[in-house]
Amino acid sequence: LRADHFIHLRCEVSAPDCLKAFANFETDERVKLASLMDHAPGQRQFVNLETYAYYYQRKLKLSDRDFRKFCEKRMAESAMNSGP
Repeated sequence: LRADHFIHLRCEVSAPDCLKAFANFETDERVKLASLMDHAPGQRQFVNLETYAYYYQRKLKLSDRDFRKFCEKRMAESAMNSGP
């Protein structure tokens, strides 16, 4: 029995260190797939803020106040780092 193991990079393009983190793997031959994602509220996966709130408030156990701060930070990072 033989198994080949490869790496799928999941890159959060809104993260300030996305390119730096990707550089750690750019010459790794095991990397066969890289997904670029932006999980900021109102972007891509979570266009509806209610769905975003339901998912992340439960997952991260955030109060309404902390969730607003979390959203503001994610949206600022997205605006700063996800553009062309």
